Amino acid sequence: MPEIDDEKYWSGFRQALMLDPTVTYLNNGSLGPCPRVVFETVTGYMARFQSQPFYQQREFLSLIRASKENLGAYVGADPDDFAMVMNLTIGMNMVVHGLELEPGAEILSTDQEYGAVNNCWAYVAEQKGWTIRRVSLPAPPESPEQIVELIAENITPQTRVLLISHISCQTGLITPAKALATLARERGILSIFDGAHVPGMIPLDIQDIDPDFYIGNCHKWLMAPVGTAFLYARPDVQEQLKPSTIGWGLSRETGTSYMHRLFEYLGSRDPSPFAGVGAAVDFQRDIGIDHIAARGRHLSAYLRRALQQRWLDVQFLSAADPALSGSITAFTLPLSDEKNILKMLWDTYRIQIIGGKMKDSNRFRYRISTHYYNTPDDIDRFLDALHEISPSG
Repeated sequence: MPEIDDEKYWSGFRQALMLDPTVTYLNNGSLGPCPRVVFETVTGYMARFQSQPFYQQREFLSLIRASKENLGAYVGADPDDFAMVMNLTIGMNMVVHGLELEPGAEILSTDQEYGAVNNCWAYVAEQKGWTIRRVSLPAPPESPEQIVELIAENITPQTRVLLISHISCQTGLITPAKALATLARERGILSIFDGAHVPGMIPLDIQDIDPDFYIGNCHKWLMAPVGTAFLYARPDVQEQLKPSTIGWGLSRETGTSYMHRLFEYLGSRDPSPFAGVGAAVDFQRDIGIDHIAARGRHLSAYLRRALQQRWLDVQFLSAADPALSGSITAFTLPLSDEKNILKMLWDTYRIQIIGGKMKDSNRFRYRISTHYYNTPDDIDRFLDALHEISPSG
C-alpha cells in the first residue's frame, strides 16, 4: 500500500470523483462527493427500478439487504440491528420521538452537538417535561480521560440519557465512545451517539463500543449517495424505541427484524440510494479504512503546521492528539471582515469550507475537512487565498 504522503497515488482519487476540477473542496464534513463508480451504480439501480416500479419494489428488498450486510460488516453491526434511514436528523428524530421517558428525566449532553440534534431534543423535551443539561467540553481537551471524567461528574440521579457526538461537528473532537458507553451502562442510563462523521473517516466497530443507540451518516465520509444513513439499536433496547411513523412493516411476516419492520417500511420511496451504499463500502474497503484515517490525519497535521507558520495567533479548537482528532480541523483567527470571508473564498477562489461565529463568543470558527482525495496543494491554495483576503492576519 502506498505511503500516506505519496501524492501521486492519493491525488489520483480526485479523478475517481465527479467534483468540478475548478473547485477546491475542503468541506467533506458537510457532504461527501460520490465516486463516479458509486454514482453509476445508483443511477443504474434507478433505471432498473423505473423499468418496472411495482415489481422492482419487491426485488429491491434483496438488494438493500445485501447492501446492509456489506455496511454492517464495515461498521461492526448486525444488519438486523439497524435500519437504513435518510440521514442522521431523521434517525435521531426516530429515537427522540420514540423513547418513553418519565417527566423530569434529564438528558445529559454537551455544548458541541449538532444544531438539528439540539433542536429535535429541545422540542420533544419541552413537550414531555424533560430537562437537557450540557457539559462544556474543553476545545481542545487534554486527554480522552478528561472527557470521561467530565461526563461522569455531571451524571445525576435524574439522568436517563447520555447524548453525545462520537465525532463533534464543531471541532472534530473524537470522544472516547466505548468508555462513555460503558460509563452510561454502569450508571443505568441510555447512551445515544451521534456518529454522523464517523463511517468512512475512522475505523468503526459498533459492537465493540456497545452503545444503546448509534446513528451514522453514509453520505459524508463514506461518500455514499445523499440521503443514506443508519439507525442502530442494541438488541435488548430495540423495543423501547416506539416508532412515530407506522407503515406496512407492522403487519409483515415474522422473521424480519424489529428495526427492519418498524423503521424501514415507511412508504414509497426510491430504494436505489440504499441499495448503492454497498458500492461505497466496496470503494473504501479497497483503499483501507486505516489508510484513509491516516491520510486524513496526515493532511490535518500539514494544515496545522502551515497555519502556525503563517499566523502566530491561530488558536486550534481541534486536538493535535490523533486519539482525539481525525480529518476535521477547527480553528480561530483574528482576521478582518470575517463575516464575508467564506463568501469571498468561494466567489473569488472557488474554495469551499464552512465556518461561523461561535455561540457565546465573538470568535469566528473555521472548519476544514481533509479527506483522502485532498492534497497539500488544496491546503496551500486555501491558505494563500485567506492571506490575500485578509493580509492583516
